[in-house]
Amino acid sequence: ISKRDQVADIFINEMKEEPCHYSFVHLIHPDAAGHKYKGAATIFNGKVMYDEAVKQADKYLGDIIDFVENTVPFQGRTLIIASSDHGFADVGNHAKTEDIQNYKIPFYVMGP
Repeated sequence: ISKRDQVADIFINEMKEEPCHYSFVHLIHPDAAGHKYKGAATIFNGKVMYDEAVKQADKYLGDIIDFVENTVPFQGRTLIIASSDHGFADVGNHAKTEDIQNYKIPFYVMGP
């Protein structure tokens, strides 16, 4: 198992041992898949790998949210912000300035 596949567990364990007031967790899976497979719609072994990476990142984010919601010191006191630095086109990469998919980013806020 790579470190990137342990990022949520590492974060949760560190927060249990030594909670902090601010932290940043980088779930790199979608970006890495977009670059490796040359776009967000590329099919490899019968799967859209970008979608698989998004599902994996979603699971890790869910693990972090579950931890926050079920750990007394963090319940009702933790703000989670989920965003992205850029979008990803179906084909190619995120360098095409004329493709809105490259610049349309999610921004979600959860918490008190």
